[in-house]
Amino acid sequence: MVQMEKHRRHATKILIVDDEPDLRKLLTDYLEINGYVVMVAQNSREVIRQIEEHPDLILLDINMPEMDGLELCRKIRNFISCPILFLTARVEDTSGGRELPFAIAIP
Repeated sequence: MVQMEKHRRHATKILIVDDEPDLRKLLTDYLEINGYVVMVAQNSREVIRQIEEHPDLILLDINMPEMDGLELCRKIRNFISCPILFLTARVEDTSGGRELPFAIAIP
């Protein structure tokens, strides 16, 4: 038990941000089984509290009700430097031509 607790303290911390409870649960279960420490947030207010824990990676939903993921990314980027990966169920571009705050490279 002590060995497992020691491992968890040094494990990668991932913050999952999504308003869909089923998706949060699915991702949490998968990541925890694979040894990651998982934190969850369902809205922007919870994210602001969670980033104080200094996650190593943020999985951020683009389509959230209060503040979309792109705006949230802009707000928290000044306080945290970890990678942020966007999650989306979008099939087509509905961003209205907004420039995304990241680049995607496909070899």
